[in-house]
Parts: sequence; structure tokens; C-alpha cells
Amino acid sequence: MRTAATEQKRLGSDGGSSIAYSRASFRILTNLRDEAHRFAIGYHRKLRQRIGSELDEIPGLGPTRRRALLRHFGSLEGLRRASLAELRAVKGLPGAVAEAVHAKYRGGEDAAEPKTDG
Repeated sequence: MRTAATEQKRLGSDGGSSIAYSRASFRILTNLRDEAHRFAIGYHRKLRQRIGSELDEIPGLGPTRRRALLRHFGSLEGLRRASLAELRAVKGLPGAVAEAVHAKYRGGEDAAEPKTDG
């Protein structure tokens, strides 16, 4: 059905429902979608920046090692929960950097672990 004021469209990626709408209502829905998308992207970028800045504070941890850690542990939360032994097991991460990461997130929790150079 198509008139000067309304059109028939399908909503949704699977073909969805067919509804009649005016150009003005379509513009409102489009703007609403665009704003929601803009906020979602902004939130995602903010989270990524926060993760990066937290890890930037650790001496000896550059972009390559940071990516390796996040890839190995899956997330910043996984990295926070990692023991010193798990950090030392990450390929390409020197023992001193593993200790610095551990000290930042776990402090004195695992004081019983023996220190070895690796």
C-alpha cells in the first residue's frame, strides 16, 4: 500500500512484520535507532579506553604484551584473577613484567608463591 503520506515496509532482519507508516514516523524511528547506536559505540569506546589506560600504568607492558595478555586471559577480569604462575606462563612476558602485573592486580594475595626468574 503506497499513498502520498504512507508507505508499507517490513521491519526486522528476517522480513519481520509489515506495517504502514508515514515518512515522519519513519524519520523518528531512524533517528532513535541512530542515537541508540551512537550511545552504544561511545560506551564501547569508553570501556576500551579504560582497559588500555589501566594496563598502560604497568611498566614494561607495551601494546604487544598487553594484547598477548588479553588474548591469553580473555578479558581484563581474567587478567585480574590470574596467579603469578599463570602470568609467568604467558609466552613473551618477562618475569619482571609478570610480577608488575601481579602486584598491580593481586598485591599480596599470593605471597606464598616462590619467586623465580623466568
